[in-house]
Amino acid sequence: MSLRGKLVVVTLFVGLLPLLISAATSLRIHQRAFERALEDGRHRAATLLAATVREMCRAALGHFGRAANALPWPELNPAELRGALHILYRQHHDIAVVALIDERGDSVVESVFVEQGDESDGHPTGSRALRGRLYRHSPLRQSQVGEVVLGTPFIGDDNDDARQVLVPVVATVSGRAGATWQVVFAWSLASICDVVHEDATSQKNIYLADAGGRIVCPVHGQEPLSLLPNVVIAMGHGGQRGQGHDDSFRYRAGDMVYDAVLERPTDDWLLLVQQAAAFAEAPSKSILWQSLFWIGTGCIIAVFAGVFLAQGIASRVKVLVRGAERLGAGDLDHRIDQAEDDELSTLAVAFNRMGDELKAGRAEIEAWNETLQQRVEQRTAELEKAQKQLLESQKIAAMSSLAAGLAHEINNPLTGVLGLTQLLHNRFAKQADGGKTAKTLGLIASQAQRIREIVQTLQSLSEEEAAGVTAVAVAPLVTGVANMVTSEAEAKQVTVVTEVKDTPAVVGDAAELQRALMHVLKNALAACGPGHRIGITAQPFGDGLVKLVVTDTGSGIAKEYLGRVFEPFFTTKQAWSNKGLGLTEAYRMIHQQHGRIELDSVEGEGTTVSVYLPVFREGAHLS
Repeated sequence: MSLRGKLVVVTLFVGLLPLLISAATSLRIHQRAFERALEDGRHRAATLLAATVREMCRAALGHFGRAANALPWPELNPAELRGALHILYRQHHDIAVVALIDERGDSVVESVFVEQGDESDGHPTGSRALRGRLYRHSPLRQSQVGEVVLGTPFIGDDNDDARQVLVPVVATVSGRAGATWQVVFAWSLASICDVVHEDATSQKNIYLADAGGRIVCPVHGQEPLSLLPNVVIAMGHGGQRGQGHDDSFRYRAGDMVYDAVLERPTDDWLLLVQQAAAFAEAPSKSILWQSLFWIGTGCIIAVFAGVFLAQGIASRVKVLVRGAERLGAGDLDHRIDQAEDDELSTLAVAFNRMGDELKAGRAEIEAWNETLQQRVEQRTAELEKAQKQLLESQKIAAMSSLAAGLAHEINNPLTGVLGLTQLLHNRFAKQADGGKTAKTLGLIASQAQRIREIVQTLQSLSEEEAAGVTAVAVAPLVTGVANMVTSEAEAKQVTVVTEVKDTPAVVGDAAELQRALMHVLKNALAACGPGHRIGITAQPFGDGLVKLVVTDTGSGIAKEYLGRVFEPFFTTKQAWSNKGLGLTEAYRMIHQQHGRIELDSVEGEGTTVSVYLPVFREGAHLS
């Protein structure tokens, strides 16, 4: 990141971090305060409304009980009984049906109700069908004289285009001949529902339900006796049974999330006051958007301030950069002016001091370069002289090697020529007319003897001064042995490959080493067939050793025979001409040269023979 970008980032961080912390803290405080206010409002509304509903229920039930038990039911005739029911019917405008039932559940007299279309005088309408539903939902024969109990809410007849919810109220009274009768009221909850709906708002919903969670005061468009959400019912069942108990919770219904307070006005009712959680979050979102607006404004201001500050610093930094480029290009006399007294001016002073030090360092390096150049020229001359001496030594070594080869190749035929010449000379010297021929043969013999002396002189050039120690060059040894078997290998369609790395001379007798390697190659060649391959490699090995390796891809040797391969007369070949002495001879010759020979083979894959010889050094050998 550039310096300008870093300055902008720092400015934003310093300017906006307090604003972000302040906005987040303020948002959280206001959100909690508003949530507490809403929760307190829900609690107050639920508590007051529960008290109102509880008081209305108590008043209504007390009124029904007192009115029913105030009449002398055993003393009244049927007409008077029906009149008494009319009196009870008119006692409360929320009564839809009043009936008198004996112990068998039969009507003592005709029930009192107003059918649809008749003058109802403010009472909910009733019907015979409604009376039947009233009997089914009433807790008959479950109370004693003087007690008033509630039944299960049920849906009444349509009343003013609305389906009303009725609750059976059963008051047990004394009947004739010591029997007990029950006065059954079909009580409409319209008055209580009006009170409940009065306290509701567009943001606050209030539901009154029975103990089973069925809504008895539905809102507009809601089906009567529909169930509250399961989580609300579970809260109602899990709460304490005492009056006035409340509990706050949050639940999800479909895509909406609600904050709710649950009250129990009585053991038979549940009062739910709830608000959408989004309503509580709206002020927080407003504060959030205002905070984001001011944060964005602060960002813009901080960016402009950071850019302005960065521009002033960047322009002076560019001067330093251009000065560094001038120094990098070799202009060590370039210096930067100190226009102001600040940190960048201090950096310019340090820059100029660095230029002075670089200039002094360059002068010192140039002086060292001149000294080094003189030393390099001196050492080069010494190396050239040493190289000339090395070339002379190599020439002498090459001549010695050539002399050894010539002596070996010429000496044998020369001996034959010299012997035959002397034999002929003696024969012609005895003949009378052979003098001239004998003289010529004598000249030939003398010249041959002279060649013999030259050959002996050449042989003396190739011998090492130390007695019994000979330096054998590895590369010619390997190449020569490979050439000796080339014809036979080509006849068998076997490929012979040599690889000699930078290998020093070894200690030993060249002829003996050549014979030993020939024995190994002969064995390898015998094990190979058309398409097989023989490899000869030489390389330094460890400290003071040379390793010669002969590998072939022939038939190999079985594992159980590997321990006997160097025994005399042991062979794995089927040809009768094989004597089984090749590897034995090779083993003897290598050990005479203070070396070591090892063999490893896998039947069907080939054989590897490794020969270890000491590097030529006086007294060198393998322990």
